[in-house]
Amino acid sequence: MLSLVPPDWTRLRGIRSFDLYKFLLWFVVPFCCSLRHMEWSWFSIRTWKRRDWMLLLLMILVGGVAVLSIQVFPSLKQQYPGLGHLPLQERFLRGLAALSWTASWLMGWEFLHRYVLLRAAARKFPRFGWFIVPVSEVVYHLQKPPLEAVGMAVFSVLLTWWSLKRRNLLLPFIAHLFVEVFLIAALAFLL
Repeated sequence: MLSLVPPDWTRLRGIRSFDLYKFLLWFVVPFCCSLRHMEWSWFSIRTWKRRDWMLLLLMILVGGVAVLSIQVFPSLKQQYPGLGHLPLQERFLRGLAALSWTASWLMGWEFLHRYVLLRAAARKFPRFGWFIVPVSEVVYHLQKPPLEAVGMAVFSVLLTWWSLKRRNLLLPFIAHLFVEVFLIAALAFLL
């Protein structure tokens, strides 16, 4: 018999925090629409050079410092309160829920911005079309503290320009993934 009651496993906090809407509309739909003309080289490290690896390392270091600087800036500390006051089990559960939520949107965010939108904008406006991506990301991040929005703007301009020049979105994805995962870990266990 078909039941309309969801199974027990869907009640887990990690499953509930997965944003199916963002996953479908930011990743699955654009991916399926792009499949026919997909340039798979955008998803490979085969063409990376030493300077690309150095840039990734720099982005990871800068991202790590940015996350750790939350303690120094009151506006960031208010936006991202640490969980150190909670029991360890609760921090793990909240961390897993945050990881699930991040997994639901991060691939789609990078794919939509640095593959779909970037390629279309660069085709339509070859000289400065790429700048549409950082502008859209800054507008989205205006809800965050000004310091974070400015840092994200610099990060976005650099990584969008790199994606266009290298015709690759893995470096921005990996750097963004690191910042998000390190932020979750830092909030749960360091800050």
